[in-house]
Parts: sequence; structure tokens; C-alpha cells
Amino acid sequence: MAVYEQHHVKRFIEEKVLGRLAFNAHRRSGAHNKLVVGEAERAGLTVREIESGYYFYDDAGVVGSMRSMVSSLASHEAVRVCGSKSLTKQLLAAAGVPVPRGVSLPQDAPGKALSFFRSLGSPAVVKPADGRGGEGVTCGIRTEEHFRAAWRKAVASARRNSPVVVEEHVAGLDVRVYVVGTSVVAAGTRLPPFVVGDGELTVEQLVEAKQALRETNRYLGRMPIVVDREWLENVGRPPSAVPGRDEIVVLNPTVNLHQGGENVDVTDLLDPELKKIAVDAVGAIPGLGAAGVDFLITSPDSAENAVVLEMNVGGNISVHHLPAYGEPVNVARAMVEEMVARASRERAGARA
Repeated sequence: MAVYEQHHVKRFIEEKVLGRLAFNAHRRSGAHNKLVVGEAERAGLTVREIESGYYFYDDAGVVGSMRSMVSSLASHEAVRVCGSKSLTKQLLAAAGVPVPRGVSLPQDAPGKALSFFRSLGSPAVVKPADGRGGEGVTCGIRTEEHFRAAWRKAVASARRNSPVVVEEHVAGLDVRVYVVGTSVVAAGTRLPPFVVGDGELTVEQLVEAKQALRETNRYLGRMPIVVDREWLENVGRPPSAVPGRDEIVVLNPTVNLHQGGENVDVTDLLDPELKKIAVDAVGAIPGLGAAGVDFLITSPDSAENAVVLEMNVGGNISVHHLPAYGEPVNVARAMVEEMVARASRERAGARA
């Protein structure tokens, strides 16, 4: 989970979005599994739905599968590893992939955790090692009081006996790079919900206009903009304020699409070194053949200070197929092609 970082996010919006990219209207919602199923059918494979899973067949037998947004390109071991932030981080670090400084500690070790927080000398993040979807995560922790509250929150969200991770908070853009096999297929960043002033309309009126625009995108339209009034008051832009022309006003500090965040394709902007890091990250996890690699970066065209936060074996490919800004990328097709190629290699090996 990432939160709004004023400098990097506003600079990205100003330099890469405004005046360069139009908001995309999408007529379809594009659920993750259905996208892969559709590409399997277009590839001439037979699709069978069995016990809530989708299985793909050619004339020689089963080619691959998709269940709960996880494809057969990820082994059971890969799923297990990626389900643990602590284990994932250790394997990434062992492979030389840049990761934030941090420790993984038992739930009954808040004293050790606090000592590590003090040693960081910078803002921190606290999160359950087995968390998903941002549950139990607190970012930007600067005080001991805030840290103690964050620790309690993480422990409350963690499974019994699961560790809690404490690590440095790295400022930057939240970017997911989707790797299939040994190739980067797509990359996208998520932005917090924002409006742009015209010198005449209030924040509230700008939000109404933005929401109407959002509803032209069937994928994002089902996730209305969440306005954090306390946040706006704190930044001096309450709903009644009239922002200046071209002034960017962030409406809440998260980049979650379900709270009004917006996804932007950055595939063509991605620095080659970032692509290499993403491929190396996938290669560091045994049996992982496809995943979303979650980065924090300063800019898509620079690998400087970039770190990998976690790996998503069930990363939602809809964000790449249906971006708010930028060109759609067909990740599902790449996944199906990799399944077919893998099945072909395995069959050839069995005959040898």
C-alpha cells in the first residue's frame, strides 16, 4: 500500500498527465479472470469452469488455469512465498533486488520494534507480514505515539503468530510492473484522486465534474471518488475553496482505486534498469512465472532510489487493460501465450 507523496505525485501529474493524456472512457469493466478467459478462447483453447476455477485445453491436454486471480504460471511455493512480506523481502534482498530497510518481528516484540524505529532516523511503515490490500498498514510514521498505534493496528490485522514488518518509508510513485516469463509486459502507476482548478469553480464543483467524467469509464465508475474533508481542511482547500488555474488539489491521501484513485499506463516511460529489476524480482521467487512487481520510484524514467515493496501473484491486470490515462496493454494475452509456451516446453521435455 502506498500513500500520497506530494512532490513526486504532483510533478508526475504536471509533467506526464495534464495537457498530454486524455481521460479514457471504457465501456466494459474487464474483470481479471474474464480477461484471461477471453484471451484463451481467442487463442483457440477450450475453457472449462471447474469448481470456481478456469482450465484451458488444447488438443494435447491441459495448458494452464486461473483460480482466484492466480494463474498456473505461479507455483504453490511462489504463492506461499509472496503471501509473506518478510520471506519475499529476504529472497529479493538475496537476489540483489533493492528493498526498503526493515525488520520482521514477532507480535509480542513491540519493544524491539520501537528500538528499530528509533534507529531508522526517518519515517516508517508498519504492516502485517501476511497482509493483503493494505489492511493493517500505516505509512509515514514519525512519532513514537504514532508508531505504537500503528503496531497495535498491524497486530490486530495479522494472523495469529504472523510477524509484523517495520521498515523505512520511501517516498515516491506507486508503480506496478507486470512481468510474464522473463519480459516486462506492462507498467502502471496509481494516483490519488485529484482535481485541477480553473480559477472559477469550487473544489466541490470540480469534484462533481470529475465524478461525471469518471462514470464514463465503466471500470472506475463503479468506484466513486472519496473526498476526505479533514484532509482538504488541513491542506487549506476545503470544498468551498476556489483553486487557482491549473492548481492540483488532491482529494484524499491514498492511491486506492476504490477511493477514487486513477491508474495511468507508464509502460513506454519505464527506464530499462527498472525493467531489469522487475524481471530479477520475479526470478528471485521459486516457481514464479508471472506477477505484478510493486515499486516505489521517483519517476518512471529513473531507477534512482527505486525499491521493490512486494510481489503480487494475483495482481489485478484490469488496471493495465483499462487505464484512466494512457494506452491499454493486453497482459491477458501475454499470460495465455506464456501458458501455451510453457506447456509446449514441458511436453517436449517429457518426450525427450
